[in-house]
Amino acid sequence: MAEFREKRKHSRIDSKLVVFVIYKLKQEGRDILVEEHALSDDISEGGVRIVLPKELSKDKPLDLKVFLFSDPIPLPAKGKVVWSGERQRLEIKSKSASKEGTGKTYWIGIQFIEVDPDTQERIIRVVKKEFLKKGKQD
Repeated sequence: MAEFREKRKHSRIDSKLVVFVIYKLKQEGRDILVEEHALSDDISEGGVRIVLPKELSKDKPLDLKVFLFSDPIPLPAKGKVVWSGERQRLEIKSKSASKEGTGKTYWIGIQFIEVDPDTQERIIRVVKKEFLKKGKQD
C-alpha cells in the first residue's frame, strides 16, 4: 500500500481571512492589472490557500494584501501560484430575478516568495496563537 507523505514545510491554520490578490492579465494584447478580493481557506508562514471564481495558471506572480482577523492594516506579500483546482459548483440565485446560474470556484495554492521580516513574524505569531487556541478547545 502506498504511504502518504506530507509535503508541507509549515503548519497551517484553517482560517477565513480577506486577501486582496493583484495580478497582470493580457487583454487585447495589453497588460491590465486585476484586483480580486478572496477568502482564504488556510494560511501558514509559507503560503495561503484562497478561493476565487476563476482558475489562475501555475507560477503566475501575485501581489497580495492579507488581512489578519480584525487588524485593519493588511500584510503585503508577493507570491506565486503553485497549484489550483476546481472546488465546487455553487447555485447562485439572483434577488432581482428568478434566474438560477451555476458558477465554479477554485482553490488557489499560493506560495509566499517575498515577505518582509515584520510581515513574516506577524504571520508566524498568528499561526502559533491559533494553534494554541485550537489545542485548548480540543
